[in-house]
Amino acid sequence: MKIGLDIDGVLADSDPAFRAHLKKLFQRPFPKKDVVCFDYQKCFSLSQDQLDFFWDTFTKQGKWEKIKIMPGVKHFLKQVKGKDVTVITARPIELQKQTIRWLINNQIPYHQLIFMSGESKHHDVLLHNLQFDYFVEDRFEFSKDLADLGIMVLLLNYPWNLKFGEYKNITRVNNWADITKAVLNK
Repeated sequence: MKIGLDIDGVLADSDPAFRAHLKKLFQRPFPKKDVVCFDYQKCFSLSQDQLDFFWDTFTKQGKWEKIKIMPGVKHFLKQVKGKDVTVITARPIELQKQTIRWLINNQIPYHQLIFMSGESKHHDVLLHNLQFDYFVEDRFEFSKDLADLGIMVLLLNYPWNLKFGEYKNITRVNNWADITKAVLNK
């Protein structure tokens, strides 16, 4: 079995860490209910300078390595031990060292780690001639592109992807217990 995994919002509980850092920097609330799109700049009316400052300080303070692992990930990984797991992330390549340390510190085994080289993950799937039985994602746009390649996508429900309807080869899930059940009951 071949499984593809995203990091932020899938393996890593990134949204609460991002919003907590935003709150600390800008001294105002950043509630989860307002994250109705994938772009924090749009959701929270941030200027480009504010957004750049946010990402810069988040990175310089090593916060990528401190993001909590999503509940249920370790149980899932134990259940699929020995399977071919590829991690594909939209994080910039400049975060490679912090990302690898995060994966090691959280004991996440993988066969391959890919930093997106294009605008969509399907580009990297084609580029690297990858095939997956399942791909776990939180962004609908990436999910749709992967589903169009015939990959079964498990899309974690979040406020930023709920506005999109049903789509062929995409199954919505609420948590890692749902993901484990879907993959193991194939």
